[in-house]
Amino acid sequence: MPRREQQQRMKSNVALVKKFNISHWVKLFFNRLHEIKREQKAHASRKLQGATLKKITDKLAQSKRRLLFLDYDGTLVGFKKEANAARPTAAVLQVLADLQRDPANQITIISGRPHTDLRKWFGDTDYFLIGEHGAWSNFPDGQWRDKPDMPTAWKTPVRRIMSKFTDRTPGANIEEKNYSLAWHYRKVHTGLGLMRAQELADALRYLLPQYGLQLLLGDKVIEVKINVLNKGKAALEIVEQYKPDFIFAMGDDSTDEDMFFELQDSAVTVKVGNKQTQAQYYIENQEDVLELLTQLRTEQNKKTDVSTGL
Repeated sequence: MPRREQQQRMKSNVALVKKFNISHWVKLFFNRLHEIKREQKAHASRKLQGATLKKITDKLAQSKRRLLFLDYDGTLVGFKKEANAARPTAAVLQVLADLQRDPANQITIISGRPHTDLRKWFGDTDYFLIGEHGAWSNFPDGQWRDKPDMPTAWKTPVRRIMSKFTDRTPGANIEEKNYSLAWHYRKVHTGLGLMRAQELADALRYLLPQYGLQLLLGDKVIEVKINVLNKGKAALEIVEQYKPDFIFAMGDDSTDEDMFFELQDSAVTVKVGNKQTQAQYYIENQEDVLELLTQLRTEQNKKTDVSTGL
């Protein structure tokens, strides 16, 4: 910075300090200190641990008909460079099976994944499965059904734009689902990927109101789908029919915010990652998910043992 500019800035700062007396600056300092303390306290109360977690497990133990909504990518499993490599681990399969074994629990995996992936990995279970943000579901009888009369004409102009960006971005690829298109850039060089993703998002925005679409900015992915499909509406449909007395919902990205919003008055909602969210609580990262589910299972088993006198 040029010396002249440094002097001008210092002169302005000194003038501001001289404008008020020491009492003003001390008061300002302590007011800000109290604000930070309040923010820290609120932040700590939202983290799912200690007394906060105990309150949740106590509520779970008192319930008789529980519905657990769990996102897949970024929640049950970590992200992989190849989407097909993000298979459920043995530990995940085990903790889900242990939770489902309790007749009071109903596992529901709710994902943006194609329903074929969910069927491949969980088709031999009794879980409710929701794919493509609600476009496909096996609720209530295990038979897969898609939403009827969903428009797909919008795919042609969206695919055309995505293809242009794919051609200009080595490592990017397009994933086509029944009712959405996703542009993945996980294998693209970080700087180029972020730049192209922003350019693509800007290029797609004009199509959104024309076709009634929603643009989703996920983890190294941009997805476009029709607006009437989202996890919130899909979750509510099951809640209204299943009528649980305890609802738990956990997810990591923007697609899960619809679910948190729709369920906020009646559910325990948990964000994976300390980000701005509609969820009531959060855990630090995806690695903490399995630990949390294990704790829920353990506490649930303790309560069951006590109630049966074991």
